[in-house]
Amino acid sequence: MEPNRDQAKERPTEHLAPFDPQKHWDADSTPPAFSTISRKIGELFPGSGARTPDIEAAIVLASLMHDVAYYYGGSASEKKAADERFRKQIPFFASLLNQDNGRVAKVTAFVDELAVTIGGGYPFQKDYSWSFGFEKEKRGYTELEQTEAMKIRRCAQEVFVNVVREIAAQKFELSDVLRKKLAAAGSEYRDELKDAVVRLAKELTRLEFRGVPGLSGEGKPGLRPTDEVMPPR
Repeated sequence: MEPNRDQAKERPTEHLAPFDPQKHWDADSTPPAFSTISRKIGELFPGSGARTPDIEAAIVLASLMHDVAYYYGGSASEKKAADERFRKQIPFFASLLNQDNGRVAKVTAFVDELAVTIGGGYPFQKDYSWSFGFEKEKRGYTELEQTEAMKIRRCAQEVFVNVVREIAAQKFELSDVLRKKLAAAGSEYRDELKDAVVRLAKELTRLEFRGVPGLSGEGKPGLRPTDEVMPPR
């Protein structure tokens, strides 16, 4: 018997293909219209440089765990937690590239969290909206079993660690979506952004992911993500 809509949404890791960063990671998370607004608001703060390559790189990596959460979906409170983690990760990552970025990035992070809170939720049902892994008519908020919610969080952690390691080793293959986004940027800025993302990935790997908001063992030295995270089956 085919599961009904509610049953299908109760256990998303069993009813969806595993999150594939090559297909599902858009490296921004902010809805397109709000992304433009974010840039404009950042320009209102003197000297903020709200979307420098360093801060864009922070947004790129912060979007990883955020996109995994949005792909599988869950309750409204779980969406809120994903959005808050996105906000916390942006200044954390930006400060790893340059300590002065931390304060500046908080402005961008605040605006971007507001953008995903408003524009990323149900009932917008866009390809970046909450539970976007499902067909449009099956998207929305749903309460998940505790074990299912944990599997999704662990999947987000594993995706993040694996992709960052691949980027640091310069082995990550860009998806068509990411290629189009890079192609839309000027060549000089594009090279600076790619360089900033690689530098950030290398720094995170060097630090063994210590302190990253949202990772198991955050703030603890010697984090071994492969020991602590487990993909959904």
